Amino acid sequence: MKTDTAVWGRGGIGNIWMIGYDPERWGMAPDPNTQSTVIRGGNFDYLTNEVVWTSSLQAQTLPASLYLNAKPGFFGDYQWPWVDPTGGTKLYTLPAKARFDAGTPFALAPGATQ
Repeated sequence: MKTDTAVWGRGGIGNIWMIGYDPERWGMAPDPNTQSTVIRGGNFDYLTNEVVWTSSLQAQTLPASLYLNAKPGFFGDYQWPWVDPTGGTKLYTLPAKARFDAGTPFALAPGATQ
């Protein structure tokens, strides 16, 4: 994990955060309310390919879900959570996509419970 590597900027190499700007007028100053209220810590940064934390939000272990306290039954034998930004494999198979790709969008995932 990295800390404070993502920077505010006006575009160019290394500037992934362009929050509060009007895309029609990049030369204007950004909206100060947007920049002062955004939560940057804990976001995945595609420039560094890591989760980046900030000095205002220190590194911490995030739960598998901020909504559910356990793996949903419809995930069956599929990996939960299906997104792991800190792991070697970032994305696993989403059961709905597997069903769609197989041409069986309404079938249960292997090992799934209702």
